Amino acid sequence: MFYNTNNQIGRELRQSWDNTKTQDEIVLEIYELHETYDIDRKGLSPETIRATCEEFYGKDWPITSIRRSINTLTKAGKLTK
Repeated sequence: MFYNTNNQIGRELRQSWDNTKTQDEIVLEIYELHETYDIDRKGLSPETIRATCEEFYGKDWPITSIRRSINTLTKAGKLTK
């Protein structure tokens, strides 16, 4: 959790929030954002999630870690297949 005690704004604030997120939180956020805009309801592959993590969050996680996050989130009832 990030507490904005120094009143950051804009990109600086977004970067601080992103730095405090766990892998599972980021993966879930990507799925939630995708669901909002997914007209075709095609879903996302682990490879697409990995690429998104790297491109937008600067996280270069192994594909096996992404799959573990998806499995963890599914078991917790936060994602459905």
